[in-house]
Amino acid sequence: MPEPARLSVAPRAAPAMRIASLLASGTEMVCALGLRERLVGISHECDYPPEALDRPRLSRPRFDPTGRSSGEIDAAVRRAMEQYGSVYLVDADRIAAVRPDLILAQAVCEVCAVPTPSAKAAAASLDYEPTVLSLDAHDLAGVFRSIVEIGEATGVGERAQAYVAGLQRRVDLVRQRVAGRPRPRVLALEWLDPPYGPGHWVPEMIEMAGAEAVLGYPHRMSRQVNWSDLGQVNPDVLVVMPCGFGARGCLPPRRAAARRRRPRYRRGLRVCGGWLVVFQPVGTAARGRNRDPGGLAAPRCLAERVPVRARRTLAIGRVDMRLCVFCGSGLGNTGAFLEEVRAIGHLLADEGIGLVYGGARVGLMGVLADAALARGGEVIGVIPRALAQHEIAHPALTELRVVDTMHERKATMAELADGFVALPGGTGTMEELFEAWTWGQLGLHVKPCGLLNIAGYYDALLAFIDRAMAAGFLKPHHRAMLVVESDVHALLRRFASYSPPEKKWTVSTNTALLNVRRDGAAPVVEALAWVCVQGGRILGVRSRDKDMFYIPGGKRKRGESDFEALAREIKEELSVRLLPETLSLVTVVNAPAHGYPTGTTVRMICYSADHLGDLTPDSEIDEVAWLRSTDRGRCAPAAQRVLEAIHRRGWIR
Repeated sequence: MPEPARLSVAPRAAPAMRIASLLASGTEMVCALGLRERLVGISHECDYPPEALDRPRLSRPRFDPTGRSSGEIDAAVRRAMEQYGSVYLVDADRIAAVRPDLILAQAVCEVCAVPTPSAKAAAASLDYEPTVLSLDAHDLAGVFRSIVEIGEATGVGERAQAYVAGLQRRVDLVRQRVAGRPRPRVLALEWLDPPYGPGHWVPEMIEMAGAEAVLGYPHRMSRQVNWSDLGQVNPDVLVVMPCGFGARGCLPPRRAAARRRRPRYRRGLRVCGGWLVVFQPVGTAARGRNRDPGGLAAPRCLAERVPVRARRTLAIGRVDMRLCVFCGSGLGNTGAFLEEVRAIGHLLADEGIGLVYGGARVGLMGVLADAALARGGEVIGVIPRALAQHEIAHPALTELRVVDTMHERKATMAELADGFVALPGGTGTMEELFEAWTWGQLGLHVKPCGLLNIAGYYDALLAFIDRAMAAGFLKPHHRAMLVVESDVHALLRRFASYSPPEKKWTVSTNTALLNVRRDGAAPVVEALAWVCVQGGRILGVRSRDKDMFYIPGGKRKRGESDFEALAREIKEELSVRLLPETLSLVTVVNAPAHGYPTGTTVRMICYSADHLGDLTPDSEIDEVAWLRSTDRGRCAPAAQRVLEAIHRRGWIR
């Protein structure tokens, strides 16, 4: 992939050392660039990251929006604009007290956050002349340019360029994943009463995510529309993203509230039709419209996720797979890893990947857990009793398991997880990773082990590992077992296609993935499965002389990747060709192996992929059926688990 072009901005004089941010996205950009210590004041709406929230609040709205409906807030905004010409008050005395030399404001929307004229008026009242930097993006490139402008103004231009390059790579990966897929019709609403169609970069992000924006005003202000007109749009997906409302305020009321008068926009939502997806906005409109990296999480591959409802709108009772993550109990001297680790926590939750970790509330461990929990993710902590008694256990996890010893802790984490990842940390982090990696070499598990080399932190360790291989103490295929990436998206993709090598002490030539552990535990059969869903049903097949349906697929042969093995099996069974560029991991299930000796477990790795050709079963298949969730009783145990998993996602009825 070519390196993104550098963004150019006008050079500035001495770098700013004291920053006042009058918009939430500006605060996030400052902190994303590692400048939190320079932040001397924030706006009333800033609520992220938590480490910045102790700064003085430099603004406030002219009315209290708490408890008001969408229509009531709209009316209050209009009154404030008519009477005062602005929605916000800037506290000039507080700004004078913190003495910033750089003030961040915006001119994108005068009601979304403190506008630039108000910021300049406050600056003019001071006894010195601070710089007022207006972040005026109207498209995604403009958002990236704003990050670079802040970097140049604060003397960290190179850091900002590198950060933007990473964001651009994420954009490019999204575009690659959705290329050539069906494009659902998406209607996004930025306000509800009255309804507003999306403007600025929102239509661009919808298109980027593999969908067609049926209403939008790219690079311009969002506009008010009529419910009667929206009733003719007939989208596949309705995205509700009102500024300042959480998911609970967007969705129809539950039975307990059904007797209260329902706002009129709820009737309008039903008129629009389509699958309802609610993005959890925050703060006010500025947070939704001027936010930098967080916005990239929202549109991720709509074509791939329809008709799945956004996980953030619903409580998650179970997840489809879990990763065990090892990382430091400290933050490091510079705090340079905070934003990367926080973004990883967000990603795991957004992807429905459960987090298993050491259970602490401190250091990068706490940052990771908090980030996943903030997005509604499942987080399971495992902590020794001695550490829990020292009050470092996280108090708000989905589940906290307290064990007696460190050995029991590692064994429990390994049992719960489907893979292992190490983030920056100290000797404990490295010891945990090396033990999990060694277990894999010995064939005690077939789970991927990865190392996320953020900012080159593990370069020296990787050099040592390569030295061990060169000296003959580590075999090349065991070195290749350790998945190393600097980008978490790339690491997860490699996990999805991970194929374990031959065990270290295996002498058998049997290539079937039947792993009998030396400690007497039950054998495990590893299989691959193709999840093909159409019309709310999943494809199932039944072989001759079998009484249960299973998900089509099979075992991997020596040297095959997951896709190669799955494509071969599906071609043999159903005479269709899977398209490699559309392969996507769906879930991993463990269940009793049907047709094997009692006690055998099957670990089924399930993928979705588009196909070419008509489904034509071979002579070994007696029946092909499209199954609903209610057909679980007709399926083998592993197939039952798959149906349960995709039913929870809303893929099948």
